[in-house]
Amino acid sequence: MKSILVIFLLAILPLTQFAQDKKLEFELKNKYTPIDFIEGEDCFYMVCEERVMKNLLSKVVFKFDKDLNVAWKEPIVMKSSLMKGELLGMSVDVFPYLNAADNKAIEYITKEKGIFQVLPDASLREIVANMPAKEAKNKISSLFLDANGLNILTIVGDETFPTGSMNWYTFAHSDLSQSKRTISLPLPSKTDKDNESGWRLNEVTDSGLYFYYVSYKNKVKDESRPILSCHVIHVDRDGKAGNIIDIDLGLQKYTAMPDNFQQSYYSNLRVVEPYLYEIGGGGGRTITTDNAMMGVKIDGNSKRIYSVIAQNKEVSVANDGRVKGKGLLGANPPVESLLFGIYDFDGKKIAQNVLRYVPPKFGPLGEIGSNGIDIIPLPENEGVICRYLELGYGSIWSMDGKGEIVQELKTKPYDYKENTTKYHYDVFTSSYYSMKDFQASPYVSKEASAIYQAFQKLEAKSKKDAFYLSLKNYEILAVWDSKENKVKFNSFTKKQNQ
Repeated sequence: MKSILVIFLLAILPLTQFAQDKKLEFELKNKYTPIDFIEGEDCFYMVCEERVMKNLLSKVVFKFDKDLNVAWKEPIVMKSSLMKGELLGMSVDVFPYLNAADNKAIEYITKEKGIFQVLPDASLREIVANMPAKEAKNKISSLFLDANGLNILTIVGDETFPTGSMNWYTFAHSDLSQSKRTISLPLPSKTDKDNESGWRLNEVTDSGLYFYYVSYKNKVKDESRPILSCHVIHVDRDGKAGNIIDIDLGLQKYTAMPDNFQQSYYSNLRVVEPYLYEIGGGGGRTITTDNAMMGVKIDGNSKRIYSVIAQNKEVSVANDGRVKGKGLLGANPPVESLLFGIYDFDGKKIAQNVLRYVPPKFGPLGEIGSNGIDIIPLPENEGVICRYLELGYGSIWSMDGKGEIVQELKTKPYDYKENTTKYHYDVFTSSYYSMKDFQASPYVSKEASAIYQAFQKLEAKSKKDAFYLSLKNYEILAVWDSKENKVKFNSFTKKQNQ
């Protein structure tokens, strides 16, 4: 899912001069405001909200197919409840799953703590979980879809090692019948007694689940273990854990620093806990966990483990090994490089690259925009993409299957100013289906991309509210005309598929 800046647009300019396949002007009957778009493989969802003053009345979900046809006769309306304290905010997410057996979509919608299956007529069937109330309310760690159904992992361990024990619930797609397994994960060896880490779900395959755990050495003089290491474990379909894969990142000095690694949201998978950052201490101070020292992506199909570390040689380390200003990103030195590694499932290093990075310079105005480091493996072991964006500015590196750098791109966002604040909007952020898909993307091809040209032709006051969607075979530019109360979609066939 990608969140858009709330859209307030005037009409867009005509786009007929481009290789445009389809267009749609979709009229919103009520006073709905589009706030989010969620991509499926051959469809997408538009999430709107209805407000009176600051009070949220409802959230509404529309579904469109790849041809821009409305897939549901009526949208799904989820009303807000004053008694549940939802008037000022209600989070809604859509989980689409394409069933390979019959090629039919199976969809679920979450609303705060409620989870619903979407029936063929777009009505909702609530999932009533048979689990302790406290566990259902406060202990959910991950939620994902697979061929077996909707899966929920809950943390049931103790406070000193909270993610060692989990319950794994599955609700069958057909009738939502519930099954349960238990998972018990061992603590990796040679970790600090006061470690601030935990097993996080990272990958779901037909063979089971893959978790990772980051260890950061606090005791500088301890020579018995690495400064920074990664641990990976596989859990089979019965909930049985295998052996731990230990990976030494090879750091000789304390150059690693915490950053916002994008490790919580994948296709059909949401990871809630353990957190990268926790709110605690005096005044709600942000506390960095060990997991925030490294980005990890496990590719179960190609049996590879990818890691990325933000680095600066001038990082200041306290006597206990903790980074100075830990958790307070503004107090840390800027990132000057990324250490990117590729490992096999024996923990053996396949490749390692130092990705040089020059941080952007910002003015005295308040700056708002996206920030984070992504690892995007490509299918069929074709390669991997690493992206680092800092308020929308940054670099993108593509690497082949051997881990060799193919291309480095500099990217900058669309900038605009409102009052005294400057906003940076990264328009074309996307995942990629192949190296060809990446090479044909607006990031890379720029003027050769019809959708890039279409965006450039928008009026300045409209650009800040345009939104880009990347489906498997189509690219879509969506804008909202607030005066006419219409959303205008413009669809383009992807170049590599023409």
